[in-house]
Amino acid sequence: MRLTVAIALASLIISTQIGTAADLPTKAPPLAPVAAPTWTGFYVGLNAGYMWASRDISSAGTPGPCDPTLIGCTSTPNYSTLSAIGSTFSVPVDLKGFIGGGQIGYNWQFTNWVAGLEADFQGIGHHDQSGSFFTVVPQPAFPAFPLDSAATVSRSIDYLGTVRGRLGWLATPTLLLYGTGGLAYGKVSLSTSIVQGQACIGCFFGVPSSAGSASKTLAGWTLGGGLEWMFAPHWTVKGEYLYYDLGELTVNTLLLGFEPTGVVQSSFAQTTTRFNGSIARAGINYKF
Repeated sequence: MRLTVAIALASLIISTQIGTAADLPTKAPPLAPVAAPTWTGFYVGLNAGYMWASRDISSAGTPGPCDPTLIGCTSTPNYSTLSAIGSTFSVPVDLKGFIGGGQIGYNWQFTNWVAGLEADFQGIGHHDQSGSFFTVVPQPAFPAFPLDSAATVSRSIDYLGTVRGRLGWLATPTLLLYGTGGLAYGKVSLSTSIVQGQACIGCFFGVPSSAGSASKTLAGWTLGGGLEWMFAPHWTVKGEYLYYDLGELTVNTLLLGFEPTGVVQSSFAQTTTRFNGSIARAGINYKF
């Protein structure tokens, strides 16, 4: 009798334990590790920003021939020298405005470093800027008849492109800090117009004047840096600063003054400016 009770009691305990174990939740399988993002690969994108440059347009005048039969050409300074003095000036002309375009590139990631090559091309809004200059040049031999000289100058950048290397360090797997530098190129233009005259009735039938312009594609260099954030597996956004220097452009012009006998005075004007400045822009890329 006691043995029967013991066996029944043991069976009850075992069945209770089995039922409790069946009610326990099963352990889920471990999750697969999340792959770290990679920066290696081709990408294309768009950019937009602002460019600014503060630079003078300078003109240097040089005296030319002066008719020795004219009293104004035998005085010191003579008419040609006065014309050259009036053609020597410097005018600050800022270049600034919206800049926007696209880029294409390739990155190689090795551990926490990313190296790459990028080319971009941008159009520029409000790219044509001008300035003016006016001066009165005294004539000691004829104090009542000074030379008036007025000039208008302008410069522009039609487009700007770069081909640059990039090298950066990953502060986090998705945040890249980088430096960049390489070739910069762009189409630039420079123009000048100079008109001179004397407050003298009958001094000249034609006042000394000149006008000229030049347009050219210049190549130089650029240097800068920025940061880029990978916010999705195939998408990044960036902020970037670049300094560029395309070099100088020069326009040469000739000023001539006439009387009935022909040319009586002349001077040469060489107008020059440098095309360099800064760009701050943001961009978005899609990585293949």
